[in-house]
Amino acid sequence: GSYKILTARPGYEANTCHPEKCPIGYFNQSAKNCSACDLSCQTCLDDTPDKCGSCETGKLMLATRSGYTKDTCESSLSSCPDGFIEDITDSSRCDGCHSSCKTCSGTESNKC
Repeated sequence: GSYKILTARPGYEANTCHPEKCPIGYFNQSAKNCSACDLSCQTCLDDTPDKCGSCETGKLMLATRSGYTKDTCESSLSSCPDGFIEDITDSSRCDGCHSSCKTCSGTESNKC
């Protein structure tokens, strides 16, 4: 069976069908209905359009932390901003510092 695209991103039209599963950039909103992820996300998580699961090449993912309610993808950054630290296993991901830290060398409260 095919999946119906309810909301469209560039390259797709709304109310069209896609075979087998929702395409990249979409999530399965309900039985065989695909909704678009936020345009900043390559994929999204938890059936939430603006919670990024991955970013397009060249964008940094800012992981959830105090003041950031969701994982977002940012194209205007070349390195992790204050309040974030580069993920040791994925240089395209910035993990949030502990909420008590302005800058950090790790994510624990004693790594400010």
